[in-house]
Amino acid sequence: MKKIVIIANGEPPTPDQLKTIKTQYDYIIAADGGICWCLDNDVTPDCLIGDMDSFDSLPVGISQSTKLLRIPDQNTTDMQKALAYAASLNPEVIEVFASFGKRTDHSLGNVFILNNYSARPKLIMHDHFGTFSILMPGIEKFSNKKGQTISLFALSELLDIQLDGFEFPVNREKLATPFLGVSNMIAKDSASISFEKGKLLVYELNQ
Repeated sequence: MKKIVIIANGEPPTPDQLKTIKTQYDYIIAADGGICWCLDNDVTPDCLIGDMDSFDSLPVGISQSTKLLRIPDQNTTDMQKALAYAASLNPEVIEVFASFGKRTDHSLGNVFILNNYSARPKLIMHDHFGTFSILMPGIEKFSNKKGQTISLFALSELLDIQLDGFEFPVNREKLATPFLGVSNMIAKDSASISFEKGKLLVYELNQ
């Protein structure tokens, strides 16, 4: 299984994101209240997971083909439950929609989830304007993204970080937390971010 998508219960996906969700993923997971958006938009999730506290009874119209996983554990959020299950299916990438935009505490909680995530498999969280992902030590290359705006947030001390091909390059510097580089821009057809130690939160603005 290559690509898994999780639908959370935040700001609903856009019409363009709906098309992507329907066509580009091998497995769809609704995280608790995310099932309501799925039903409203003719999306049949392969799995509904969570503590099921977003509704008094399961919504009418859930397909019999949808696997139901009720996990009452209150020590983890529905997002954490969905991510753990998705990771157990060994995908190459997990993408999350509707994880931001309603309650600020839930949005902030999902940023902390990103911070605590091991980056295996790759995790991408979408909002209406762009995507969040985590980079671990190594090199990340960006091709054919000239003009794209990217913001960087150090989640731990970064050692020997280098930004090549950016409007504001960085040459093997040590950056302590809290560091943020908001609205940098890719200036060349080929660009890269590399560092030896630390964890970096990256926000890519949709082009």
